[in-house]
Amino acid sequence: MNETLAFLLDTPILHTGTNGITVKALLITVATMVAVILILRGIRRAIMKKVSKRQGANLGPVNSIMIISSYIIIVISVITVVEWSGLNLGALTVIFGALSVGIGFGLQNIVNNFVSGIVILLERPIKLGDRIVVDGVEGNIVDIAIRASTLRTNEGVSVIVPNSYFIGSAVINRSLDYETVRIKIYANAAYDSDPREVERVLLEVASANPGIHKEPAPVVIFEAFGESALRFYLWVWTSEYAHRPDSILSDVNFAVSVAFAEAGIRVPYTQMDVHVSNIQPLATDAPGALVPLR
Repeated sequence: MNETLAFLLDTPILHTGTNGITVKALLITVATMVAVILILRGIRRAIMKKVSKRQGANLGPVNSIMIISSYIIIVISVITVVEWSGLNLGALTVIFGALSVGIGFGLQNIVNNFVSGIVILLERPIKLGDRIVVDGVEGNIVDIAIRASTLRTNEGVSVIVPNSYFIGSAVINRSLDYETVRIKIYANAAYDSDPREVERVLLEVASANPGIHKEPAPVVIFEAFGESALRFYLWVWTSEYAHRPDSILSDVNFAVSVAFAEAGIRVPYTQMDVHVSNIQPLATDAPGALVPLR
């Protein structure tokens, strides 16, 4: 049994060059490549985890260097293992040439995403931790791979975005240059409210929130006279809430609700005034019948 297994493992299944490729060599080649990929992935994750614990660490360049280095090592490993197995690389060019047309049509999206991933790693239009909006979905970049990147929304949902989308489509990067973002917070007040009093209360709420920057200073905009309310919005700048805007919206809205109540500012309900005019009185011309008076 052992002799039969050894014979099968040492039997060439492909003849290219001086030595044929045996089952044993093929298994060792595949196992080696899988081990190399897993080891590189583990090293990258360990280094990124360690670097992320440092205060103010910039993960973008580290991640780019790690990914590019990993793929360089993988390519070198592939060449080394293939040569060790006795495979004639020159003979493979004939096979790849025959398959090039099919590969070009069948794998063009994969190749496009692969090249886009290299461009992203080199030019870095997005980087780890960036707050972006892509195709109406907003979240943080938590991983950039060679084919696709992972976007995590505020709900904790991971969205896999092909890298080619970042190169060929419009992408909003809220933290490309710096981490400070501006957030608009709406507030309505009843028509009997003093607009300047509303402005004062909103600015006090913004000033009391430690996550809102004092510089640039918050700004209150009297937007319009609405159908049933005076419409305002508050511009605030923040870096602490740059990656979780829903949190600052909730915190400020809670604070505004309390501050409006203390200042006697009413938050109106949507209402409609109906005016009725030119109603003619009715009279009965016969039992059970109503007719207008003339």
